[in-house]
Amino acid sequence: MLEIFSSTIAALLFLALAPIVRAFTLFLTATLAVATFAGTSWVLYAQYQILLIRRFPLIMTLMIYIGLTLIGYIQEEADRKRIRSMFAQYLSPQRGRAARAVPSKAQARR
Repeated sequence: MLEIFSSTIAALLFLALAPIVRAFTLFLTATLAVATFAGTSWVLYAQYQILLIRRFPLIMTLMIYIGLTLIGYIQEEADRKRIRSMFAQYLSPQRGRAARAVPSKAQARR
């Protein structure tokens, strides 16, 4: 029961943090959550002989992190495609390719 509770707390934490923090910070949070659960599991067994099944929360935490990372990547790619299509309406195809090839030279003319 504690395993499901800890997985639920980790999932809610990641869902709350994903839109706010960067990917590396989310990775550190996931690593901290996994380390905390593993350490707590070890201490509970060593001192009180309470055995927690570690695989479920650890795998769920990993799967949630991977899922959130993939969702963020997919959203970023969709935003890039949308922005490219908007600029394609105002730039010639040659200038668009040149701007993508060398972004530092893509400056607005006055």
